[in-house]
Amino acid sequence: MNKKIQVGILVFFTALTLRIGISSVIPLLTQIQTDFLLNNLQSGIITNMPVICMGIFAGFTPRLMAKFGLRGTIIMMLVLLSIALFGRNFVSGFYSFSLTSFFVGVSTAILGPILIAYIKLKQPENMGSMIALYSLGVGLSALLASSLALPLMQLFGGNWKLALAAFGILSLGVGCLWWFAVPKGEKAELPKLSRLPLKDLKAWYITIIFGVQSGLFYGITTWLLVILMDKNMPLEKASILLMFFFIVQTISSFIIPILVDYFKNFYLVFFGATLILTLGFISLLFSQIEWALILAVGFISFGQGSLFSLSMLLPLRVTKTAEQTSSWTSMSQSGGYIIGGSIPILIGVMRDYFDDVRIVVASFILLSVFLLILAAMAKKFLESEASKDAI
Repeated sequence: MNKKIQVGILVFFTALTLRIGISSVIPLLTQIQTDFLLNNLQSGIITNMPVICMGIFAGFTPRLMAKFGLRGTIIMMLVLLSIALFGRNFVSGFYSFSLTSFFVGVSTAILGPILIAYIKLKQPENMGSMIALYSLGVGLSALLASSLALPLMQLFGGNWKLALAAFGILSLGVGCLWWFAVPKGEKAELPKLSRLPLKDLKAWYITIIFGVQSGLFYGITTWLLVILMDKNMPLEKASILLMFFFIVQTISSFIIPILVDYFKNFYLVFFGATLILTLGFISLLFSQIEWALILAVGFISFGQGSLFSLSMLLPLRVTKTAEQTSSWTSMSQSGGYIIGGSIPILIGVMRDYFDDVRIVVASFILLSVFLLILAAMAKKFLESEASKDAI
């Protein structure tokens, strides 16, 4: 088999596993809350703990690669992910479910960076197409998990535990693919990183942007069904609208780089995407009729997908070398995912305190307005030469 095709297949199918443990929970959250008597804080923890782990444990990737090799580490993490997902068939309450979420987070935290490293090592001349496959796989992972969870529950006679566990078949299958397709003994080293630009305000600016947009994404995927059902939309229609969110979000993450090239103005597109996101959240707060809710979700999903791509591009615009780019990206994603995973949990605390779903949407509006302010100052703040502290 052609080496490029083999790498592409491995990248795509591994990326397909990166969101199944997170997004599959969202459509079934109401049933989980009811069966386990969870409050909104606990619901936020089980859905967003993997995101926080993605920020905390990503730094362990080089050590694991040094000890077990690239192939061994990926297979080990896919097996761990499979065990965590299969284990959801046996959960009995908040703590056991949280344990599965923790291991989903640990495995995903390692798989993401090591997959990027695999692309750099094996196909450096085809980075663009490989990253596109990676992004497509991640987007489809969230889409398939969120759209199949409810039908699987119905297929298994209302057993949501078995529905969640079924996704472990995919990660186990991908682990077998790596076992048979990649020769044993392959060694790989990660590129050396510059020290983290902890003293550079621009690096913190980018980290905050990545964290807030990430928090909005995981927040809306956690709470969208609850918000729509609070507006008297049936669960089936709300689930379809959640699937619509993932579809538009995936498409927009591909379209936005094209728009940046067309307009030749990164900051205009950045501000426009943030404005669309903000208008979507405002519409979601005040809309009651179905077509208006669909339009609001469309705005939110387009803006959210756009901001994900743009926030990934930001480090490339302010750094000069590959080492700097790696360092800035490492900081923005590590800190960003910790921020992003914490936001939905804090919103859950406020939801419990005020006992009003509208406080959730109001929080989204405040965060998107904050992003809008950051987007408005982006050009002036970022166009100067990257700080030497990042070197």
